[in-house]
Amino acid sequence: NESENVKIVYLEWPIFGDISDTAAKIALIIWDNYPDMYFDIHNGLMKLGPRMKKDSIITLLNENNFDGEKIFNQALDQTENEVIKENFKLSSNNIGEDLLDLITNSNDKINQTIYTQPIMLLSGLVTFLLLKEKKPNFQIDYVAGHSLGEITAACAAGVFTSEEAVKLVYKRAQLMQNAVPFEEGAMAAILGLDETVVEEICIELQTNGVIEPVNYNSPGQIVVAGERKLIEQSLDKFKDKGAKRALLLPVSVPSHCSLMKSAAEEFSVFLEDFEFNEANIPIIQNVNAKEVNDKNQIKKNLVAQLFNPVKWTASIQYLEKQGVSYFVEMGPGKVLWGLNKRITKSEGIKHITINSDQGFNEL
Repeated sequence: NESENVKIVYLEWPIFGDISDTAAKIALIIWDNYPDMYFDIHNGLMKLGPRMKKDSIITLLNENNFDGEKIFNQALDQTENEVIKENFKLSSNNIGEDLLDLITNSNDKINQTIYTQPIMLLSGLVTFLLLKEKKPNFQIDYVAGHSLGEITAACAAGVFTSEEAVKLVYKRAQLMQNAVPFEEGAMAAILGLDETVVEEICIELQTNGVIEPVNYNSPGQIVVAGERKLIEQSLDKFKDKGAKRALLLPVSVPSHCSLMKSAAEEFSVFLEDFEFNEANIPIIQNVNAKEVNDKNQIKKNLVAQLFNPVKWTASIQYLEKQGVSYFVEMGPGKVLWGLNKRITKSEGIKHITINSDQGFNEL
């Protein structure tokens, strides 16, 4: 708006696009130095498409009269923490791929689930370790993780090391990807429909194949998974019963349904070679929404989780009943932050997401 002498800078980046955290830091650095600027910062979590490359970010900044190279490098320097580098390096050695390099440089591997899942795990874990480093007196009473995040939570609770966690996730991703032929499985999000109605429709359709509720994310947000043809056919059925939206998700692996039983069996055998530790922080596990410390039970539940629904709503409700007043999401994005806010009802509960230095300052 030239009449008011105001510039608007628009930054858009997918979750792992040339360091999404760096893109956020770039915006914050500009904001600190140019407080009269307006920003529309859009994090393309769950979006598919080309990543925004370093050169594109720098060009965009230069076009808006900023020193793009200087600002980008300044932001990149802020991510070079020893905790981050050490954990990514040790874990990368176990799967023969430099995971930190995949985040910081343009490549095609970043979108392959066998690499995306370890990166997701490490992103949450190093955030947890940075929290302990920056806020040593912050008391953590419970840990929980949604689906893949449950392995991150178990690692944070000392059940296994970060290197072991990456091995588990890498193998888990391979087994899940291979359990169902490509394009034969699918998942769909059902919004605005009571979970009992979703369950009844799935039972009705199961005479034709596999379709099951697999993610109880929050009241009115259920994800179903199963055979692609049946999932696609079910969308109109859910809408006819009152769903506000019923949309196919951009995934090919039908996670947490009975089609994953073969993957779970192989994963169970794989886990026999790992010696788990007792959890030093209670873990709220997906399959039962209850706290678990016993190492053998944790292992069994991680296997069962592959072909059973994620009971996230019940997990957060359990924590609320235990008197939890702070819910802190760690890692990229704000998905759980949004879900948790919709689930909890008690006054005084604070929801925080840590995906930048600013998040730590809220604690």
